[in-house]
Amino acid sequence: MKNCFLLILSFSLISFPALAEELAKAVVPKEHQTDSLKLPRLFSDDMVLQQKTKNTFWGWADAGETVRVSSSWGAEVSGKANEEGKWTVFLETPAHGTGHSLTISGKTDQIEI
Repeated sequence: MKNCFLLILSFSLISFPALAEELAKAVVPKEHQTDSLKLPRLFSDDMVLQQKTKNTFWGWADAGETVRVSSSWGAEVSGKANEEGKWTVFLETPAHGTGHSLTISGKTDQIEI
């Protein structure tokens, strides 16, 4: 039954791109989107990252835009949004700690977590 539901949902999102866009808007809080950058709800204040490894970050930006993710512990990485506006980067994380922050920057906008 679960597989049937996932199949129907997948078909709906493929068949109706406008529906996919509306669903994306519904789950992204205002503080995690700007005119040209958008992050999934997963990336937010008080999130927990795996220590001493590369953590995957992703989101959406204008097609071709360079997106930079920089951290309070000094790690920084950048990537480029593809033709659909999707981007993915892998950020090195330190040993355990608290009080850290991330800045996700595009050409003109930035999001602070």
